[in-house]
Amino acid sequence: MTLGIAMGVLCATLVAALPVVLDAREAVVAARATRPAPNEGMERFLFSEATEVWNGHRLGRVFVAEVRPDAPLPPGVSRLPGPGESVVSPQLSAALADDAALRQVVPGAVIGTIGPAGLLGPDELFAYIGVRRDDVGDLHQAIGWGSRDQFALDKQQAGLTEMLAMLVLPPVVIYLVICSRLAAATRARRYAALRLLGLRRSSALRLAAGEAALAGGVGAVLGIGLFQLVNPVIAGSGIIGFRWFPETAELSTGYAVLIIGVITAVSAFVGAIGLRRALARPVEGRADTGDGPTRMALLLPLMIGLGILAYPLLVVPDRTDDLPIRVAMTGPMGWLVLGGVLTACVGLLIGLRPLLAAAGSLLTHDRFPTSVRLAARRMVWEPSATIRLLAGVALLILVAGIGEGVMRDLAMRAGPVVTNYEVQIAGGPETDPKLLQRSFQLDASYRWTVQRSAITPVQPGESPNGIADLIKYVGIDLVTIRCGDLKTLVTSDVGNCGDGRWYRLVQEGMLGSPFDIPAGLPVTFLDASGTKKEIPVPADVLVVPQGSLFANAASASLLYTGSEPVFGWTPDADVTFLVSGEKGELTKFKAAAAAISPNLRLNVPAENIVLLETYYHQRGVLSAGTFVGFLLGILAFAIAAVDRAVERRRDVASLRVLGIRVRGVRAVQLIQLLTPLGLVIGASGLVGHLAGNAVLRLNDVHRPWHMGTLDAMLPLVVVASVIVLGAASIVTGRSLRTEDLRRE
Repeated sequence: MTLGIAMGVLCATLVAALPVVLDAREAVVAARATRPAPNEGMERFLFSEATEVWNGHRLGRVFVAEVRPDAPLPPGVSRLPGPGESVVSPQLSAALADDAALRQVVPGAVIGTIGPAGLLGPDELFAYIGVRRDDVGDLHQAIGWGSRDQFALDKQQAGLTEMLAMLVLPPVVIYLVICSRLAAATRARRYAALRLLGLRRSSALRLAAGEAALAGGVGAVLGIGLFQLVNPVIAGSGIIGFRWFPETAELSTGYAVLIIGVITAVSAFVGAIGLRRALARPVEGRADTGDGPTRMALLLPLMIGLGILAYPLLVVPDRTDDLPIRVAMTGPMGWLVLGGVLTACVGLLIGLRPLLAAAGSLLTHDRFPTSVRLAARRMVWEPSATIRLLAGVALLILVAGIGEGVMRDLAMRAGPVVTNYEVQIAGGPETDPKLLQRSFQLDASYRWTVQRSAITPVQPGESPNGIADLIKYVGIDLVTIRCGDLKTLVTSDVGNCGDGRWYRLVQEGMLGSPFDIPAGLPVTFLDASGTKKEIPVPADVLVVPQGSLFANAASASLLYTGSEPVFGWTPDADVTFLVSGEKGELTKFKAAAAAISPNLRLNVPAENIVLLETYYHQRGVLSAGTFVGFLLGILAFAIAAVDRAVERRRDVASLRVLGIRVRGVRAVQLIQLLTPLGLVIGASGLVGHLAGNAVLRLNDVHRPWHMGTLDAMLPLVVVASVIVLGAASIVTGRSLRTEDLRRE
């Protein structure tokens, strides 16, 4: 029990520390962000920021100029650099010593390094570079540090704690309960013997509670000690996908005392309550008397949990309009769903007892073979022992279903725009259209082009009036992209879309407004030869969500659903790619573009880099939570399997004395596990499927049913079946021993 609780506490504290680490990273981002000067003349320094990817790692640079003596310092920096100087992170300092090309990007003499307070992790590449005003063109005025609009980051991070809790809380609670119950079952005979020797029931209960509390407390202390040892190793390994400073996730003394106190109290309660029957009837406690009659009321927690999950799954409010707007649940509702998931998972294990007993009763009829009836009698007689063994299997299936829902939600909230690098190649009057055409064939996840319509210079005395004049004098965008890619990128149903057709591309709320373009209005474009091509604005409309890639707040756009520009390649065409965010893919893309022409102007928006990094960090955290859930399920099965092997020795001895052959004993054990296994797989698969879909509805109540949870659970079902068959086929105590016979 002590080691089991130690492992549970270690896993729980490790996973609970990960959201704290991510919050600390976001706090550093906010603390070192520049605060713009509200008025002219109030600035204390000038700045310019640049973010890019260098050898697969994000490289952040802040250029500072005209630093006043009273200028505040960013976190982790003792002095801002002057012209020709730089203050860099330790990792960047080491990289500069070996990379001459990097020294061109981060110029200046290194006068100091940034401390942990100003860095996201020990491996971050970040620098403050001192420049003169004329060295950098785009300088802004600032009065200090500690300001940032984190709407996009907060939106991407929303719900992470709840998701992680859904993945880890049910396995941790169930695992700790299994460990405590197994320990109580093992001690039952011993304390029953003490009762027969004259020990009072109240004294025995206090003694049992004290022993369980001691084991739980020591296990909690051991688990916290293991966390202190493991945390620095994991923090510096990058196994989750990023590194952090170990002190960021250190447990405070107060939290450590709270964890030890809670585990000790719960262990004492479970240890005492598990022995009530054995101490009340000590003679029965020394014999194999079974679990007693089962009550259907044990199904109540499962019904309550499923009832809570039914709300986000079945009670879906109607949309107020036809626009594909994401409607997320409120915070209290999210925690209510979390409570429903936890209640359903725990209630599943509690409710399996009457279900197994009922299934066993159906198999005790005389028409079934002896081996089936013997196995059925054991299921009716002692279902709790089978449940303890198969609880690990149920955990694996539940974690697979819930984990699939969590990862699917993360991917849907991020979308292709966040999970890929956005790379732009801008055209211009001097650009060779052939280079743009060749670059369009570069390997990327998605690609599209944007061209501007021909415009007429405004004559003196003329004033644009209305959308027609705006198009005439300013122009309108023509987006060329395949219909399937468009639907994927906007992550919503844009309507009836087909390739090779013209559409009017309108963002939500713009249709019919003054910014919409009336159908039939002529728009002029230049083709590859410079000839004017006039087309009427199409009547067919595609509506895209606000804030999506193709949403233009200034006016509607034109869309041609094809693979290449309909008017041919022109010098002013802008090409945009979405390149895989996996490590090294952007570097390969840049190298391939440079091989076409070094003059291609590639731009990777800084916000996209930050959001992509955040997505991969969150994916690493949730993957770690899923792994911990699987680990606890495997440990629960292993512990219960060992306990079962010891307990079944007595049953095997009894059957062998009665003349049952080893083959028959093996058949009994197989049937005794296969029948409950089918029930456990079905019940846990149902709960896992419902819980995974409930997770998906947290961030959009209108999401459709996701059947991928079943696909995620299927491999676990196959593996669990094979393992259980192997465990059941091993007959413990094949040869009769005097000790076994004497115990019987």
